[in-house]
Amino acid sequence: MSNKFRALSNAMKGKVLPEQQESEPANEVQPLPEIAQTPKKSRAKGKRSNPDYEQIGVYIPKKINLEVKRQLLERSDLDFSDLVTKLLEQWLQENK
Repeated sequence: MSNKFRALSNAMKGKVLPEQQESEPANEVQPLPEIAQTPKKSRAKGKRSNPDYEQIGVYIPKKINLEVKRQLLERSDLDFSDLVTKLLEQWLQENK
């Protein structure tokens, strides 16, 4: 084991090397530097944590899935979930 990692290994085992004993007192406690607390920004709640939404799973052909994902990436106003919701709403309206 190299000297670079021996000190770390010994520290993990609670051992102190002789050269460390002379330079550092073992019982001396050094205060931690103060860390400025940044206020946490609240994030918008997503669909996952919204009780009005439910996650479902469906099987669709890979080719259709890839083409839909490709086209949705080009449009920033719509995601897969929103697309499926719109299509299901249309289907419900047509089948009343």
